[in-house]
Amino acid sequence: MLQHGRFLNLLNFEEELLSSFSKEEQSSFLEAFYSEERRENLDMGDKMSALLISPDKSQALIYWEKANGSYVVIKMKTKITSSHTWYVDGVSILPAK
Repeated sequence: MLQHGRFLNLLNFEEELLSSFSKEEQSSFLEAFYSEERRENLDMGDKMSALLISPDKSQALIYWEKANGSYVVIKMKTKITSSHTWYVDGVSILPAK
């Protein structure tokens, strides 16, 4: 998965990540980040999410803890044919411990 990835502070991820992308890639990343999958899984009472990005900036994981103790993990990737195009590659719900 994302071996040796880097956690980003979501309050500053625009400075830490998006500023290194082209305008096209920024738009594509934000579209995937604020995807339907994310909106469908966010509820009142959920805790702050985190972002883990791969060293080559071609994969990312967004995850957060739900109010019931389970976790949502959204996997994002860039397309093989275009490193500037991001998409959601899957959603996992990890049960509460």
